[in-house]
Amino acid sequence: MSTQNIKNKVNVLDNPKWQTNQIASNAASHYKSILFFGLFWNGFLSVFLFFIWEDIGDILSDSIIAYVFILFPIVGIYIIYLGVKEALAWNKFGATPLVMDPFPGEIGDLVSGYVDVNIVYDPTSIVTVTLSCLRHKLVTHKNKSKYYTDTVWDKETVVNLTTSSIGSRVKFEFEVPEGLPESELESDLFHDWKFHIKLALKGLDLEREFDIPVMKSTQENFDRYGR
Repeated sequence: MSTQNIKNKVNVLDNPKWQTNQIASNAASHYKSILFFGLFWNGFLSVFLFFIWEDIGDILSDSIIAYVFILFPIVGIYIIYLGVKEALAWNKFGATPLVMDPFPGEIGDLVSGYVDVNIVYDPTSIVTVTLSCLRHKLVTHKNKSKYYTDTVWDKETVVNLTTSSIGSRVKFEFEVPEGLPESELESDLFHDWKFHIKLALKGLDLEREFDIPVMKSTQENFDRYGR
C-alpha cells in the first residue's frame, strides 16, 4: 500500500463523524443549505429589481424577456418552499441517527444496522432502503471546476418497520461484494458510500441520507473498532 493510500485510510478512519457507530443524517445541513440559498437568491433578486424598477416597463415589453424574467421569482419561491418543507420534516422527525453494526461496514461482507424513528409503529408500512457507492471526479474547464458523480454500485430493497423504544425501527442488511472501493477522503477523484431511507407517510414523508464508512475487512479495522 502506498504512503498516500495509508495516509488517506488513516484520515478517513479519524473522521469526527465516524468515531462511534451512531451516524447523523444529512437532513439538518440539507435544509439549512436550501434555505440559505433561497434567501440569497431572493435577496439578490430584490436588489436587482430595486435598481431596474424605473425601467421595468421597457424591459417587460419584450415578451421573451418577460417570460424569462418571471421565471426568476418563481424559482426563488420554489427554493424557499423546498427549504421550508425540509425544515418541517426535520421538526417532525427530529434527529434519526443510523446505528451501524458491524462498524464500519465491510466490503465483502455486511453493511447493516438500524434507524429508530419517532413515528407510530405500523406493520404494513414499507420502507425503501438504498446503499450506494459513488465515484466523484473533479473536472476543470475554462478555470471552472465541477464534480461529476457516477454510481459504481448500488442496491435497493424494501423492509418492514419493527418496533423500537421511541416508536418504529428501520432495520436493514446488505451483502456487499468484494472488489468495491473503500470510503475515501475528498480529493480530485474519490469514492464514498451513502445509505438512504424513504418512507411514504400522510403529510410529510420520511427521507434521510447518511454518509457512512465502508472499509475492507482488515486486521487494522478489527483492532481499531474492537471486532
